[in-house]
Amino acid sequence: MKRILFALMLVVGYLPSAYGEDVIIVNEDFESYTDSADLLDASDGDGWPSSTGVDNFTMLTTRSDIYPNIQGQAAEFQGAVGFGAGSVNVWSGSFQVNPSEAQYVELTADIGDDASDANKKNTVGLRSNSPANLIELGVWNGTPGPYYAFRLVLFAGGSEIPTPGDENSSWAVFPLPDSLNSPTEVGPGFHRYKALIRPDSITVSLDLYADGLINDTNSPNFNMPGVDAERTLAVTTLPAGFDNLRFGIPSASGSSIGGGGFNAYDNIILKLVDPPSGVAGDYNGNGVVDAADYTYWRDRLDQNVTLPNTDPNDMDDMVTQNEYNFWVSRFGATSGSASFGAGAVPEPATTLLAIVGIGALAFRRQSR
Repeated sequence: MKRILFALMLVVGYLPSAYGEDVIIVNEDFESYTDSADLLDASDGDGWPSSTGVDNFTMLTTRSDIYPNIQGQAAEFQGAVGFGAGSVNVWSGSFQVNPSEAQYVELTADIGDDASDANKKNTVGLRSNSPANLIELGVWNGTPGPYYAFRLVLFAGGSEIPTPGDENSSWAVFPLPDSLNSPTEVGPGFHRYKALIRPDSITVSLDLYADGLINDTNSPNFNMPGVDAERTLAVTTLPAGFDNLRFGIPSASGSSIGGGGFNAYDNIILKLVDPPSGVAGDYNGNGVVDAADYTYWRDRLDQNVTLPNTDPNDMDDMVTQNEYNFWVSRFGATSGSASFGAGAVPEPATTLLAIVGIGALAFRRQSR
């Protein structure tokens, strides 16, 4: 299905929903295209033409032998070494969106991988044509092979690098267990990437196999609902917002795929969403009190700011050990859990106990 809501389009962006409903900007499942030529046709305002005007071998595919969990049709970017930076397929519709406190911007995309060892550099990207506010989610070439990665650059303050030592300077690896950190280990199929963009932070997540489950067999939460990797970063979106949606070779990359490997794209959804109703202890606003909220707290420790969904009884306007203790007491709570000030405390899981030890160490180091 190809959809863009021209009736809601404004020169400066989209109106926030007055009734708490999501505003769908692009909802692409590639089912309405009759053939590959139709996919690349921009004349009706809803195709994915090549940005360079050169045939980059993008075509429709239904091959379940390459992508076991494919749903109907998908767009396959075959690419080749030599196309160079900018060889992407760009959504031909017009839009302009900015995250706000009233509504966040959410990008979701399923990226299929054939799990070959090819030199892969393929992503879904959202950015401003300025250029500014560049988000890329997908597969990036590394050593010894491709890995699941993301990149956030050209935001206020420049690039945001989550952890020293992350590969390729501005690229960061999704934090997966050793047995699931590369396509060859995970196997072929589609995986779901998401970016939830707030005015001053972005949460990126990866759901392997797009199954909505945690797939690490060593995790105490194995086969429980959730995502396989998630990171929240303090990133401020520049006023230019976002007006360009694409898939293919990442920006500033010299090549795409070599050695016969393929990537495909499906279920690309761009929308405005209301912030989750306040869940006490959910500092990053993703609707659950989890490990990502610890990272959000740690990155703001000793700053004169007030964390979202913090303890309403904490009035010191500074991030301290108090917010950490409150997060521990609320770990595991969701949108359906106790509200602010409630006394229900979930049983701590193994994951929480490990993070608690790390948090205590981080606080002692900060206090010296």
